[in-house]
Amino acid sequence: MDDRSQIFFNEILKKNPDELNEDEVIFLRSRRSYLKKSQLEEYQDVINKEDKKVQNQTSDKETVKSHASTTK
Repeated sequence: MDDRSQIFFNEILKKNPDELNEDEVIFLRSRRSYLKKSQLEEYQDVINKEDKKVQNQTSDKETVKSHASTTK
Protein backbone atom coordinates (compact mmCIF):
# COMPACT_ATOMS: atom_id res chain seq x y z
CA MET A 1 0.00 0.00 0.00
CA ASP A 2 1.37 3.43 -0.86
CA ASP A 3 2.10 5.96 1.90
CA ARG A 4 -0.95 8.13 1.22
CA SER A 5 -3.30 5.14 1.34
CA GLN A 6 -1.61 3.84 4.49
CA ILE A 7 -2.17 7.18 6.24
CA PHE A 8 -5.85 7.20 5.24
CA PHE A 9 -6.20 3.55 6.29
CA ASN A 10 -4.71 4.31 9.72
CA GLU A 11 -7.04 7.29 10.16
CA ILE A 12 -10.03 5.07 9.42
CA LEU A 13 -8.91 2.54 12.01
CA LYS A 14 -8.83 5.26 14.68
CA LYS A 15 -12.57 5.81 14.23
CA ASN A 16 -15.47 3.97 15.72
CA PRO A 17 -17.02 1.73 13.02
CA ASP A 18 -20.35 3.57 13.33
CA GLU A 19 -18.65 6.88 12.51
CA LEU A 20 -17.31 5.84 9.10
CA ASN A 21 -18.71 7.54 6.04
CA GLU A 22 -19.48 5.69 2.82
CA ASP A 23 -16.11 6.42 1.21
CA GLU A 24 -14.25 5.18 4.26
CA VAL A 25 -16.28 1.98 4.34
CA ILE A 26 -15.60 1.34 0.67
CA PHE A 27 -11.89 2.01 1.19
CA LEU A 28 -11.82 -0.33 4.20
CA ARG A 29 -13.73 -3.08 2.39
CA SER A 30 -11.36 -2.99 -0.55
CA ARG A 31 -8.38 -3.30 1.81
CA ARG A 32 -9.81 -5.75 4.31
CA SER A 33 -6.93 -8.13 3.62
CA TYR A 34 -4.72 -5.67 5.53
CA LEU A 35 -6.85 -5.94 8.65
CA LYS A 36 -5.81 -8.05 11.61
CA LYS A 37 -8.25 -10.64 12.91
CA SER A 38 -9.28 -8.38 15.81
CA GLN A 39 -9.85 -5.47 13.39
CA LEU A 40 -11.92 -7.66 11.09
CA GLU A 41 -14.12 -8.54 14.05
CA GLU A 42 -14.40 -4.91 15.12
CA TYR A 43 -15.40 -3.67 11.65
CA GLN A 44 -17.33 -6.79 10.63
CA ASP A 45 -20.78 -5.18 10.90
CA VAL A 46 -19.81 -2.23 8.72
CA ILE A 47 -18.06 -4.37 6.11
CA ASN A 48 -20.84 -6.96 5.93
CA LYS A 49 -23.60 -4.36 5.96
CA GLU A 50 -22.21 -2.90 2.75
CA ASP A 51 -21.86 -6.37 1.22
CA LYS A 52 -25.57 -7.02 1.77
CA LYS A 53 -26.52 -3.62 0.37
CA VAL A 54 -24.60 -4.25 -2.85
CA GLN A 55 -26.01 -7.76 -3.24
CA ASN A 56 -29.60 -6.61 -2.80
CA GLN A 57 -29.53 -3.78 -5.32
CA THR A 58 -30.83 -5.98 -8.12
CA SER A 59 -33.38 -8.72 -8.19
CA ASP A 60 -32.92 -12.19 -9.65
CA LYS A 61 -36.16 -11.61 -11.54
CA GLU A 62 -34.98 -8.53 -13.39
CA THR A 63 -34.40 -8.96 -17.08
CA VAL A 64 -32.39 -7.01 -19.55
CA LYS A 65 -34.54 -5.15 -22.02
CA SER A 66 -33.39 -5.17 -25.58
CA HIS A 67 -33.10 -1.84 -27.32
CA ALA A 68 -35.15 -1.31 -30.44
CA SER A 69 -32.91 -1.11 -33.44
CA THR A 70 -33.28 2.00 -35.51
CA THR A 71 -32.76 1.85 -39.24
CA LYS A 72 -32.84 4.74 -41.62
